[in-house]
Amino acid sequence: MIRFENVGKIYDANNLKVHACTNISFSIEKGDIFGVIGYSGAGKSTLIRMVNALERPSSGNVIVNNEIINNLKNDDLIKARKNISMIFQNFNLLNSRTVYENVAMPLILNKTPKKDIKKKVNEILEFVELSEKVNVYPSNLSGGQKQRVGIARALATNPTILLCDEPTSALDPRTTESILGLLKKINQELDVTILIITHQMNIVQNLCNKMAVMEEGRIVEIGDVKKIFAKPREAITKTFVNSVIDNKIPDPVLIGLREKKNGKILTVRCMGGNVCDTFVPELRNKFDTEINTLSVSVNEVQNAILTVFSLQITGSDRKIKEVTDYLSNLYEYEEVLL
Repeated sequence: MIRFENVGKIYDANNLKVHACTNISFSIEKGDIFGVIGYSGAGKSTLIRMVNALERPSSGNVIVNNEIINNLKNDDLIKARKNISMIFQNFNLLNSRTVYENVAMPLILNKTPKKDIKKKVNEILEFVELSEKVNVYPSNLSGGQKQRVGIARALATNPTILLCDEPTSALDPRTTESILGLLKKINQELDVTILIITHQMNIVQNLCNKMAVMEEGRIVEIGDVKKIFAKPREAITKTFVNSVIDNKIPDPVLIGLREKKNGKILTVRCMGGNVCDTFVPELRNKFDTEINTLSVSVNEVQNAILTVFSLQITGSDRKIKEVTDYLSNLYEYEEVLL
């Protein structure tokens, strides 16, 4: 549905060339909720704006619904954009227009008959649970309600793709949760493919089925959200995952461990089932060495359970290697440096 083929974007800034995106190649399938995460300046906004040709690549192609969208112009581009809607961090509402008028705006621009506009707007406002706000102005709405209006406006043209540019960054946690629920509803009930960019890993954790990590204009890691949470490879990905997965060993425990030289501390990730009751006892039964649990974190990722153990393994080098060899074949683990 969306495909980036060797896409690059270079800006000229004060006679300097800034590489916003470099050699981007990946696909988003129909029905995906695809998250792109990265810090400010990673190239996320440039990437998403190339999907609807608000930005055009300096090299490569962006293919949307089997059309090279960066090659389209005038009427062809207008037609293609009817299937692609966008919502923004700061809502982008017209403060001088009511909720009804804001939602109706795309339909008016498309010269939709008035009776059809009224029917469509009322249906959308009911879908986003704002029917009672139809004649209210944006200044009298909460942040979450404003974003719902922005989403309703984006849905007015029945898009097949919804682009989300940091849509929850200005919202509190409870409101963020409600907006994520609405986006899931849109994906599931309206069959809309969603591309969302964010710097908040909890958004990816709770909303997306696939993800990519951007750093300095490049995709450094990409794949299924559950797999990346279970086995993050790149340093930046581990930082993002650890921002929402609590695997920290308490400092008082670490202080005591630094005095012991005949063991290792491992962080082990287990995805796909609640293994808290059996994991460590089974290890102890299998290997003749001391294995202690330092911390356990149980987390939900896309309706699956990710359990993170911090373990202290004490014994000879040979015994410790037996345990780590066993773990390496089944789970993702890494050594904690004291």
